[in-house]
Amino acid sequence: MEIRRYRPDDLAALTDLLNTALEDDPEFIPYTTDKLQNELEEASSVWLAVEDERLVGAAFYKPMWYGKEIVPFASQDAEYETIEAALLDRIEPEIDGGEAVVAVPSDQAERIAFLEGRGYAVDGGMVQLVASLDEDRPIPELPDGYRLRSLHPGDKSEFVHMVNAAYDAERLDEAAVDGWLDFPGWSEDWVQVVGYRGDLVAGVVARPDRAYNEHFKANRGYLGPAAVLPAHGQQGLGRALTAASLNFVRSQGMDAAMLYTTQGKTAVHRLTAQLGFRATHRWTFLKKEV
Repeated sequence: MEIRRYRPDDLAALTDLLNTALEDDPEFIPYTTDKLQNELEEASSVWLAVEDERLVGAAFYKPMWYGKEIVPFASQDAEYETIEAALLDRIEPEIDGGEAVVAVPSDQAERIAFLEGRGYAVDGGMVQLVASLDEDRPIPELPDGYRLRSLHPGDKSEFVHMVNAAYDAERLDEAAVDGWLDFPGWSEDWVQVVGYRGDLVAGVVARPDRAYNEHFKANRGYLGPAAVLPAHGQQGLGRALTAASLNFVRSQGMDAAMLYTTQGKTAVHRLTAQLGFRATHRWTFLKKEV
């Protein structure tokens, strides 16, 4: 088996490999060559495993908010541990410090054990939650001084600053907000915010779950996580924003809404359960200092 770097003429074969390797994953939407090309352009490094001139595995890594994620794949008819080990041996040394992260479906116990044997340790994970929008959610009354409303076009810079301050990280930039306008029918009304004495202190972004809707002929909305400045926590802002966002998505003709949250956030899981969300899929993060 040869481990070599990706070349542009590998694109079609790599697209076929990923579509075959991932076809059993929940909510998987097959890659087109254009979609995969866009993802590869964001990757820091791409390696392939080739056996008898046949592509049997691939791996790439890219910076994510939860670390430098390595994404390995192996053909379903090949020995994934041998392939994944060879790819990780090649790609891990290229990560310039920090934590390497591999996200694995939580029900894949053998693969989790394999990565633990390579020095990775389980460190949290991610949960997909889905709620049916068969009725409006009650919006709790906010304390004095707080006002719930939709985002105004002139709020963009302040909104981006607020979100990054809430997470103490660069989670959003103005170019991303401009990109949301490319969604058909999307406007600032899809963003619910809370103001306090003239300043934005919390917000939730919603949009149509476009790729999912197109592939599965569905009508689902997507909610980002509630961003609340630490100084304004414990005021019920997250619940009010999430309920308002669900009601707005429902008003736009959506019959369900989906969001992601990290495992271990007890308060978030309690809140989302009270609003009708149920866990549909879980991923485990395995991390390793490199």
